[in-house]
Amino acid sequence: MNIENVGVRLLVNDVEKCFDFYTNVMGYKVFYGKRGDVYVSFTADGITPCLAIFKKENNAMYAGYQDLGGHLKSDSTTYCFQCDDVDADYEALKKKGVHFIGEPRNMAEWYMRCVWFRDPEGNLIELSGALKE
Repeated sequence: MNIENVGVRLLVNDVEKCFDFYTNVMGYKVFYGKRGDVYVSFTADGITPCLAIFKKENNAMYAGYQDLGGHLKSDSTTYCFQCDDVDADYEALKKKGVHFIGEPRNMAEWYMRCVWFRDPEGNLIELSGALKE
């Protein structure tokens, strides 16, 4: 297998709410699509595309696909943003109304400083950076 690119596509129920979050709060620029489309990809800091959102119900168009069901889910993925200054990004997003799961903390076992929050669909997102000595 020759892998040329790896992408993250979040399956969401409310595309417009997630579109607004990723453009207005996270500051991403649209790479493909527009608000109201069932698929939109975003670019940020020269990473193209860095993330895409896709209306979850459209997965049913793929023959044989079955949703596992239920509205409650256990976290099985974390979308990680590596950044230069976790604390500054934490403060900037907090001012935009992002509700964090705690405050930034050093995770010596992971060799990084990080903080977590969720997007409007409940996807777990991590801001992380190298531990500073």
